[in-house]
Amino acid sequence: SNPIPPWWGGMEPMDNEATPLVVSTGDAHDQAQTPDRSASPRSHVAKAVAGFVIVATLGVAAFAATGGDISSLAVQETTSAASLTANNLHRAKGGSSLPNRDPMEDLANREELEEDAALPDHIDTEPAPQLTDQKVVNPHIVMVLMDDVGYNDLGYGSSDLHMMTPFIDDISGQGIRFGALYGQPICTPARAALLTGKYPIHMQMQHWQVVPQEPWGLPTQEVVLPQYLQKLGYRTYSIGKWHLGHFNNASTPLSRGFEYFYGFYSGGIDYLTNESEESCDNGTYHKNMTCYFDMWEGVDGSYTPQFDVAGTHNTYLLQQKAEAVLESHPKDEPMFLYVSYPNAHLPLQVPDDILISHNTTLKKVPNLDRRKFAGLMVALDQAIANLTDAIKTSGLYDQTILIVQSDNGGLITEMGGGNNYPLRGEKKYIYEGGTRVHGFIHSPLIPKTKTQQWYNNMFHISDWMPTILEGILGMQLNEILALYPEYVDIDGLNHWNAIVGDMDMAPRDELLYNIDYLDSAGDYIGYYRAGLRVGDWKLVWNEKNLSSYEVSTDFNEHVMSVEIDGRVTALYNISADPNEQFDLKSAYPMQMKKMLQKIVSKYLPSMTESGFKSLDPGCYLTWDSHHKMMQPWVSDDKESDYLANAAARDIFEDATFDEQGLYNSLAVDVEISSWIEDLSVQLRDMGIMEEDEPHWEDDWWKRP
Repeated sequence: SNPIPPWWGGMEPMDNEATPLVVSTGDAHDQAQTPDRSASPRSHVAKAVAGFVIVATLGVAAFAATGGDISSLAVQETTSAASLTANNLHRAKGGSSLPNRDPMEDLANREELEEDAALPDHIDTEPAPQLTDQKVVNPHIVMVLMDDVGYNDLGYGSSDLHMMTPFIDDISGQGIRFGALYGQPICTPARAALLTGKYPIHMQMQHWQVVPQEPWGLPTQEVVLPQYLQKLGYRTYSIGKWHLGHFNNASTPLSRGFEYFYGFYSGGIDYLTNESEESCDNGTYHKNMTCYFDMWEGVDGSYTPQFDVAGTHNTYLLQQKAEAVLESHPKDEPMFLYVSYPNAHLPLQVPDDILISHNTTLKKVPNLDRRKFAGLMVALDQAIANLTDAIKTSGLYDQTILIVQSDNGGLITEMGGGNNYPLRGEKKYIYEGGTRVHGFIHSPLIPKTKTQQWYNNMFHISDWMPTILEGILGMQLNEILALYPEYVDIDGLNHWNAIVGDMDMAPRDELLYNIDYLDSAGDYIGYYRAGLRVGDWKLVWNEKNLSSYEVSTDFNEHVMSVEIDGRVTALYNISADPNEQFDLKSAYPMQMKKMLQKIVSKYLPSMTESGFKSLDPGCYLTWDSHHKMMQPWVSDDKESDYLANAAARDIFEDATFDEQGLYNSLAVDVEISSWIEDLSVQLRDMGIMEEDEPHWEDDWWKRP
């Protein structure tokens, strides 16, 4: 039975046994093999940092898309707050200009922490002094990836949920918080960038996310982080959300460098029934609504369906399995544990015990959807607390570094309950609200002088792989290339010496948010959608026009959609204007031209053809014959079938990419070329001749 807390406003909690409805999934896209692109030698040299070890725990609270057919409900846009004044800026070179909470703040003094909040027991995270001065040859790496946790959603950085994650607030405050951390706009590309160290445009992953019936995923020749670590003697485990493709066995975790897997393939599942909501067929290929289950355990090269775990909240299932892995892991072998929690992805199903134990705390959140989201954040906080405790009790803590990050911004629409205020936009879009996230690292191996601080240099999710291999493990570039020559093509940068060492220069001064050319149905949209940051400047090119959205205080307001008013092409000073309110392209035509030239000269030539493939109805034949379990349905040695691409997409790709899927050097984007020509005329009218302009690779134009 589901207890009904008095604060629930007369509305019964979600029926845990209800079959989820079909979700509109938009589009996704990928090919089995990424076309080879010309390799340019990596310019940065691997720097060894002897003496420090990291168990990278990237909190992946990954859970799948909405659980119902979504009818449009227009919501009045909220005017964003005025840009931050200089005295409110929390600055560092190349870093964040947003105000951050003081990591030294004593949580015990916060009035919001009521006695009934049922806080997890405080874990002693005081570093062992002797460990920060000696080298650990093979540190454990624990990565935790949170799902759809936006800029205004995580305790210490939230305007309204700061009482929901006391443990995360505590442990992150004792470690190093990241103030300018970026994921990707949506789930699949973010995970691909994390595990490969590459921008999605360089591996056919730039468009949308993998939907269960679609036969594509991370191309199999892409080398992922656990494969490198396995060659270094690491035991590798994956717990939670995968979401990088599962149409064939070659795309699943046990074929991608992990020796053990416990979790689900798809973007999200019902937290209690383990049904993959995006897998549902609403009468198209079946007479009646039919949904499929997605929960697996994989070891020794084979997978076992988990039929008997329904009824236990998925957060707890993953937590228990992660604890079992830590307990059984051989103490004398290095470990890479990748934990991808579903929280706080839709559907917003809060564990019953959280509803009871955190009654008073959750009651302070006025809006119902936001309250449910907050409950999932409480569950996530307790899961990370228990994970940390398990690391300690298993005897691994002294040689572990925990890394926690979200994959993308919070989902405001579709009753997602997330929020990114004051940043603009939401998940799915290249605005800061869709890409800028919170994260931290924690370890007793970090020198005390570097803890309880913010790292404010620009850091992209693709930077974790080189930061681990080159920085934490201290490997030289030639050593990594000897393992896998493909490493030469990564886009990520090593930040370790800037994080814990004496490096003053920001490793990253440029960030490609994405370039895409397909619409929500997988057809050619007619133009590029792109985002690029260089220094203080950010180019937003042809993105949908969204605003920023404050947290609703109306109990019954369910945000299904927001008003979209055309497209935006703009130039922002993202350091002074992180909320993307003031378009400066007219005042700075030189900078606007240089940004477009960089897109044309650097990024388009290296872009691969999108790998998105639409639905393959053949999946249902396999799933129906295997007890409604969602699983691979295409042999590794065969091509998949799928519904034909739209004609417009085929025409565009034939003209833009060669037969190997590489960008055609003769291809010209008429719109961008026209803008560059018009900007050149403006500069001539200002008396600036072509020969007097800086090259797009020069540095001086990057700052206002």
